[in-house]
Amino acid sequence: MGTPIKILIVEDSEDDLFLLLHELRKGGYSPDHQAVCTAEAMKAALVEREWDIIASDYNMPGFSALAALDILKESLLDLPFIVVSGKIGEDQAVAAMKAGAHDYVMKHNLSRLVPAIEREIRESGERRKRREAEVALNRQFTQFRTIFDAMEAIVYVADMETYELLYMNHYATELFGNEWKGKLCYGVLQKDHTQSCEFCTNRLLLKEGIPTGAITSEHQNTINGRWYQWTDRAIEWTDSRMARLQIAVDITVIKEMERVKDEMISAVSHEMRTPLTAMLGFTEFLLNNEVEKDKQIEIIDTIHKETERLNDLIGSFLDMQRMKGDSVSISTETLSADDILYHGA
Repeated sequence: MGTPIKILIVEDSEDDLFLLLHELRKGGYSPDHQAVCTAEAMKAALVEREWDIIASDYNMPGFSALAALDILKESLLDLPFIVVSGKIGEDQAVAAMKAGAHDYVMKHNLSRLVPAIEREIRESGERRKRREAEVALNRQFTQFRTIFDAMEAIVYVADMETYELLYMNHYATELFGNEWKGKLCYGVLQKDHTQSCEFCTNRLLLKEGIPTGAITSEHQNTINGRWYQWTDRAIEWTDSRMARLQIAVDITVIKEMERVKDEMISAVSHEMRTPLTAMLGFTEFLLNNEVEKDKQIEIIDTIHKETERLNDLIGSFLDMQRMKGDSVSISTETLSADDILYHGA
């Protein structure tokens, strides 16, 4: 039992059809075939069942290989097409190849038929795998884009060699505009930059071509003046080039809260000196001088009040210190693109 092969044969000669099938069986195939010799029959055959390959005579009464190629194109099927002809000139062979034929075999040299079929079926399978991979990649990219467009964060991807922007999410385009395609990241995302940013992480993200992991830092944007905590990592882009993925979260409010807290702590620290100075002064006065009892009571009362005031200030200071310790922080977690796409699917 030979290798099964579903072959559509465009041929009007019974003798040539017999020789072609004989060559296939001799080459180790068990052909499941259908012979057609008109446009209508070929169209019907392509609709009614699936085929592995098409073999076609070049010229027949009322039909031809070129006409068969046109029908195949209209069907949008990616099937290997081999011209098998008794007589075909160089110009005709070139015309057939330009029209989409994958190979041609002369009928007086059918020994080339099986190797040609094996090669074309193999290459057809490789093309199918590439198409399936592209479809899967496009599906993943659509999911990835949907996820990032929904984020309240700047997300962009830039080529690590050229700095060309490859992707910006909706949030980023709202801030920096839609005219980013083909432009350089530092020209779009920073003000008056004519070269890469001094804080660019490109040189740190790869070691001998291998991603080193994520780098996180904070920076104030020179266009809108807002503060961002950003995380950079090297990724392989859809066309296999290495790119930098940055996700930047706006932390301007957090920065402002920290500034206000620092100012308040500074003010409280200053205010604490006043009661301390008073207390030290009064205690030194009592220690170094003979003071009447009524005056002593008055001074001790003042020291007591300043002590209460200092106690209140220390309480406020400790509250603010706790606020500083409990300040809002942004947690980052390393996720692969596959993780993101899986959870977003």
